Amino acid sequence: MKAIVDCVKIIPQTKSITRETISAIDAKLPRHQFFRIHRSFIVAISKI
Repeated sequence: MKAIVDCVKIIPQTKSITRETISAIDAKLPRHQFFRIHRSFIVAISKI
């Protein structure tokens, strides 16, 4: 996931864009599966 100004681009299969903040999305994701590596990026731990 990548934050773009006031929206977030979700890159997996759907390649969707949402108006939620990256912080709001980060709070909903399971801690053991995702990690916020930068203020603008969240990655799936399984992809590292």
